[in-house]
Amino acid sequence: MMDRTRQFEAATLMHLPAAYNLARWMLRDAQQAEDAVQEAYLRALRFFDDLRGEDARPWLMGIVRNACYDCMRERRRLGDQIEFDEMRDSDITGLATTAWPDPAPRPPGALPSACSWCPRRT
Repeated sequence: MMDRTRQFEAATLMHLPAAYNLARWMLRDAQQAEDAVQEAYLRALRFFDDLRGEDARPWLMGIVRNACYDCMRERRRLGDQIEFDEMRDSDITGLATTAWPDPAPRPPGALPSACSWCPRRT
């Protein structure tokens, strides 16, 4: 296992700056580029046995490119959603103190409008 890890590191770590540059250029965001490169390296490690030939750079850059495309797809999918901010979007204190307006004024001693369907005693 350690031998495989050392082989992976020897083949791919020298391409880390190029992988980051590609992701940064594609995503236009440093944090998302770091996330995409991390995801790409995890994928590359998982499928390292599928590497054909000696040069890992084109293989790795293809994985980085696909990770960036996945990130862009996710960003586009989440772009339609609005983030819920509990402090901004809920007015719990305002609801507790706000009285509901009465739809129609009633004479003194009359039943509230919610009970108008109740039979009256005479």
